[in-house]
Amino acid sequence: MGDKMEKQKNKLFISSIMMIVFLLYDLTKNINEYLNNKFELVIFIVLVIFSGYFMYLTSKKVDLKKHRVPVLIISIVFFLINIISGVFGFLVCKDLREKKELPVLEDVKDYNKYICLIGLIISLVLLFYVPDLIGEKYRYFLYLIIFLLMTFIYRKRLFRDFKVFIKNFTAYNSFVLKLWGISLLITIVLSLIISFISHMPNATNQTNLNEMFKKMPFYVAFLCMIYAPISEELMFRATFKKLFKNKYLFIIISGVLFGIAHVIDDYKTYYELLYILVYSSLGIFLSYIYYKTNNIFASMYFHFLQNTLSIIAMIFMFFVK
Repeated sequence: MGDKMEKQKNKLFISSIMMIVFLLYDLTKNINEYLNNKFELVIFIVLVIFSGYFMYLTSKKVDLKKHRVPVLIISIVFFLINIISGVFGFLVCKDLREKKELPVLEDVKDYNKYICLIGLIISLVLLFYVPDLIGEKYRYFLYLIIFLLMTFIYRKRLFRDFKVFIKNFTAYNSFVLKLWGISLLITIVLSLIISFISHMPNATNQTNLNEMFKKMPFYVAFLCMIYAPISEELMFRATFKKLFKNKYLFIIISGVLFGIAHVIDDYKTYYELLYILVYSSLGIFLSYIYYKTNNIFASMYFHFLQNTLSIIAMIFMFFVK
């Protein structure tokens, strides 16, 4: 037990050192901005205090379990400023939780796979083909139809899975956060490599979202954080799991088609098709989570976390800086 606690404190020490180094580097680079902008100076001082707090927690006299909540809050702040420092904090939070087993769920007897497949095809046609016929201004209405159609088809599954997910949130949260952290590192590395090759910082899909967020931030936030996690998980996870009983076929096909769907409709260069790898890696993680838990809200939760991070990044990009 003592060795485990020591490892957790070492993680906090690494997190604090990395943040302090990052802050000192940023200070030397932008010292004039800090001197002329009181808000940025206050943020800098707060981050230094937070780093010092993490160092204080490495003391032998401190019981980390009594500081779990502030560690989580500071880890979130660190994550937004310096991703790696935040990840170390999240790892400590995960280790401090009492581990609970994921519940075993049987399949829900809802509509057969052919009706679910028809629902998926209708949704994809409404999403990718119909807007070209009736105009982009009606796309919001099409989103509503897709949402209502998919939630109606899987209504029994949604009710059952939600109750189980809430009752066992601690177990699901620990499982999903671990995979989300791994997936985040993979997508960051892939994005950097593809950005270097294609000379495009983002896929056109993300660029369009960024532009839309400037004009309609609340609509885009709702679209990313509520609509997409629910509708897309029902389309790509619930439906494909009905179609493919083999674990690997389901995970790969569902994940790759999810990646293709996020790029194929609005790519501008062939190099941009490489971003399919980024979205497909996310899709594969989402498919694995659903296969492992058989609870659609587990993959929805992962999807929500990923999209919420994107929204937070856009807020910082457009309203804070």
